[in-house]
Amino acid sequence: LIQTMLGRILTKRTNKHKHVNMLHSINNYATRWIVKGRASIVGTKRYFKRKEIPDTRYSINRRTGFYTSKVGLGGIKVHSDNIMQESSVYRSLKKGVNVLETSGSLLSTEVIFSNALGQAIEEGVVSRDEVVLVSNAGIINDKSNREAVNKKEKDDGKPMKGLVKSKSHWYCISPEYLKIAIDKSLLRLGVDCIDFLILQKPELMFIDRTNEDISTFDEEFYGSLKKAFDYLETEVATGRIQYYGISSETLGIDEIMFEAISVQNIMKCLPKKNNFAAIGYNLNMLETGVVSNKNNFGNSLSSFDVMKNEGWLRLSSRAVNAVLAPTEIIYRFAPPPSHEGIESLNRLFVIYSQY
Repeated sequence: LIQTMLGRILTKRTNKHKHVNMLHSINNYATRWIVKGRASIVGTKRYFKRKEIPDTRYSINRRTGFYTSKVGLGGIKVHSDNIMQESSVYRSLKKGVNVLETSGSLLSTEVIFSNALGQAIEEGVVSRDEVVLVSNAGIINDKSNREAVNKKEKDDGKPMKGLVKSKSHWYCISPEYLKIAIDKSLLRLGVDCIDFLILQKPELMFIDRTNEDISTFDEEFYGSLKKAFDYLETEVATGRIQYYGISSETLGIDEIMFEAISVQNIMKCLPKKNNFAAIGYNLNMLETGVVSNKNNFGNSLSSFDVMKNEGWLRLSSRAVNAVLAPTEIIYRFAPPPSHEGIESLNRLFVIYSQY
């Protein structure tokens, strides 16, 4: 099995479909296969009808019209040293999961999801228009992205606007960096369009500046979001992304907190006609603020209420564990796997296979 999977990852193959030419490689993605197309209403509807999946396992997003599985597959814990994870993505697509969320902050995540999606398309398990592909930008952990930033700064002879370099992370959502991030993500994912580009944890822009006046923070923070949204509209116009959104761990916290983000204020940053269509957040038995804290529109609506009213795609994470500030202690609502790797993936797949 391992030899077979390694052969599939490292061997160049040509799909019977003329738009796919695959080179599966974790470490070298300079020459990659490209899948043309994007998620569509017709395609995502076909996916569930063709697989005879009951309507209790998917929903229809009001903002985009896409048919999306109620359980998606995220790649935050995907690493290139475990090739079984590519199989997990493939099996999820086969079993009724059509929402894949990756992150440009981790090279291996996008490459592994790309390989699995390419195989699934090649074998007729899915077509590109049946799958909703989500990627994140903002956090700059990947070596390749950091090198691209350094090169840009060297070529321009000046620092990149909005770039935060702290001990724990690099972060940027300036138009200059977002172009780099989308370039890299398209290449690694092997597609010509990302369905949703998410600005990941924008609160990290000011994580080291908590002693400043909160009004100064708000003005600069939402100003940065507005510039990012305006730029992403140009990416929609060129066809490199379909929609965009934001994810944050501070949507539901009290508004008096320095790092609190208001959905109401996010909406004020958007162009009148826009393609903002998704929000990511944490929600579990302990982290309930996004639902319970009515911190929008005169304290009448929670962040979740606003998302629902607007019809945005809601990307909820951390369902079976919580991380509470300021201690950062992890609270688990389900027993952790006995070890990382195959057993962990198999347990995760049992969850996905039930939906």
